[in-house]
Amino acid sequence: MQLIHIGILTTSLEESICGFQSFPDFTEAKWIIREVEFLPEAVLTKNGSHMRTAIANLGGMTYELIQPLDPTSYHAEELRKKGECLHHTAFMCLENQQEVVESQLKRGGKIVWEAQAGEKHPIYVESPDCTAVRGCAFLQYRCGGRYK
Repeated sequence: MQLIHIGILTTSLEESICGFQSFPDFTEAKWIIREVEFLPEAVLTKNGSHMRTAIANLGGMTYELIQPLDPTSYHAEELRKKGECLHHTAFMCLENQQEVVESQLKRGGKIVWEAQAGEKHPIYVESPDCTAVRGCAFLQYRCGGRYK
């Protein structure tokens, strides 16, 4: 399992990018901005999710900014509840998906959002001890099938 990025919820990608660029070491950072949509039929736990994301490597860590576009989506609900904040830490698990998710569930975690779109199978697991970061731990896997 490897940490791949830190996800941050925001109301405006542009304002958040400007905030990062105010630090001298990050003024030249290259942000990749794209629109992402998980259709309702791909989301296994909640509504579909339509968002803009911006990704950049800053100081050796990759950051993902998330601006929800669909007011009924999980990400928009989280933004309304918690405000702009650290939302998740993303880990890539290529072979031990079930083991990692089960270990979090045994500790009192719960699956709060899951989608299946081609090779992408993101699962947000809210850990019982993630309150310090006001968000969810995010586990992403590249393997087929829904977690059961």
